[in-house]
Amino acid sequence: AHLLHRMQGASRCISELLLADAATPSEGVLARLASDANLSHFKHVLLLSSPQDGYIPRHSARIEVTDTVLADKRLGGAVAEMVENLEERLRSCETVRLEVVWPWHSSEESISFASFI
Repeated sequence: AHLLHRMQGASRCISELLLADAATPSEGVLARLASDANLSHFKHVLLLSSPQDGYIPRHSARIEVTDTVLADKRLGGAVAEMVENLEERLRSCETVRLEVVWPWHSSEESISFASFI
């Protein structure tokens, strides 16, 4: 039963990350979080991205929108609105975007994504 409960929670999380947890993407958990005023209480925000990251797209880690995302008829508008909301909240703090390139190149030397799940 515990394993099923864990799997159900992961499934819900995946639905949220895919913006598929509500009738429309702009009604989902991530859209609500992007509009939350609590982010403006931070003084410093550090956004890390890496071209070696095979799980989190660079533009997502940096809270940016690409033309490809905007062209998506189902998600583009909602994602653009979320980024705009996040940028509005980040204006009151110092935001730094860093791109990290790790010294290793093979997946054998890096930490496995499975270890985080």
